[in-house]
Amino acid sequence: APPPPPPLGGPPSVDADGQGEEPQQALNWRQRLHLLMEDPESSRLARVISHSVLYTIILSIAGFVLQTLPSIQDFIGWDVIEAGSTVIFTVEYILRFVVCNAFGNQTRLAFVRAPMNVLDVLAILPYYVERSLASLESIHAFRSLRTARLIRIFRVFKLSKYSLGMNLMVEALVNSVRPLSILAFFLTVGVLLFSSLLYYAERMSCPEVKAENWESYQAECLDSGNGRALNGDLCCNEFGSASGFPSIADTFWWSVVTMTTVGYGDMVPRTPLGRAIAGFAMISGITLISLPVAIVGAKFQTAYEEFEQDRDEMLAMEQLEENENEDESGEPEAAPAPSPSSKKLNQAAGQVIQALHVQDKMKKQVEERFGSHSAASEAGTGSQPGTGSEELGRRRVTFGKGSGASRTSLQSRPRTAPIIAAVDELRKNLLRLESHGKLSPAAQEQLQLLLELVDHAERAERQLEGLRAKDLALDACIRRDFIALSRRYDARLLAELSES
Repeated sequence: APPPPPPLGGPPSVDADGQGEEPQQALNWRQRLHLLMEDPESSRLARVISHSVLYTIILSIAGFVLQTLPSIQDFIGWDVIEAGSTVIFTVEYILRFVVCNAFGNQTRLAFVRAPMNVLDVLAILPYYVERSLASLESIHAFRSLRTARLIRIFRVFKLSKYSLGMNLMVEALVNSVRPLSILAFFLTVGVLLFSSLLYYAERMSCPEVKAENWESYQAECLDSGNGRALNGDLCCNEFGSASGFPSIADTFWWSVVTMTTVGYGDMVPRTPLGRAIAGFAMISGITLISLPVAIVGAKFQTAYEEFEQDRDEMLAMEQLEENENEDESGEPEAAPAPSPSSKKLNQAAGQVIQALHVQDKMKKQVEERFGSHSAASEAGTGSQPGTGSEELGRRRVTFGKGSGASRTSLQSRPRTAPIIAAVDELRKNLLRLESHGKLSPAAQEQLQLLLELVDHAERAERQLEGLRAKDLALDACIRRDFIALSRRYDARLLAELSES
């Protein structure tokens, strides 16, 4: 797909200084035609053109398949469908080629070299080749004509422009080229190895036939049909190789069919050693073939997740632009009448918001607690000690009040377990509502937002519990250090009094 076009023209905007900016230029006819041909979401007419081309592709492919039926092969409508679809595809390609550089983000050479556009050319080329060769009355021209008709199957790839699954699969295969190339190398080594082993294993079992018995031996092999003569000897050719595996190159086909676990049965090993080699080839083939499936599946899942993420971001940007437009206009759209599911979602949203308010209050308490500790430590280091035991008594009384208040505030805080239990109950209710199956798309979107909000509330509550634990540990450490400091100060004060 071509890069997105620049923003459309509109009224002049005003910057932060209040000065008007230059108005954006309006779209010319080439740019408008580019949007019609490349962006189905740009307008209703563009969507109609896109669907018309899609239905033409389907009709052309159906005609290509159905005209091979002998009963309706002479139907004149197939030529009409072929001519009409080719004209439509030709006009579409020419128009897209003319306006491919309308926005300056793509050159015409890049347009022609794009893989999807090359497939478009291959889709319309056979019709003109058939018409040019139809006037030549020769066997060579007739064979070329049949070859040109075969190229029409490339029209199937035009569907990839309208198929999300095909685009994702192509992206997954492109991302898997490197690991697949490594596995293809090992598969090639396996085919060469097992073909050589089987060829020589079967060759070693060929009997020695005298010249006078050679014709009767060959006749017995032809009559038996099981690869062995009447006396049980393995059927071989005049070069000493098994008749079923005349060369290593011919055995490549058997290796590919066996390692891919297809097993046509047209080439079968006749000796016990050859069957043992075939068993190892089957096991190795299963291992080598299963790895690409896992790799491509993982790449496909990654591509699909990236697509979902891009779509969510696009929807979020569109919603944000709509909200900004409503804020600028000052006339929001009238809200639709709430449905029963919307009422339930609003109630659930109220419960989540209430739980978040409780968490905010608890966080503020923790911040105030840390602030009181820092303030107390600054006050203790900045103030001058008093004289005598009155200062020591005053410090002890102050510490006792502060620690008691701290313990009281810590014990009076709400516990985590009831809140987490309430969050779990709310999540269960939301999941039960999600499985109802009769919600509108808007209600489902609100439900997903509420579930994310509940998960965020649970994470925040667990983080808050960790902060409480740190608060208790800090409180115990401060009390222990303050008691030790008070005892040292008391001993030093008594020593100074006894000396004086």
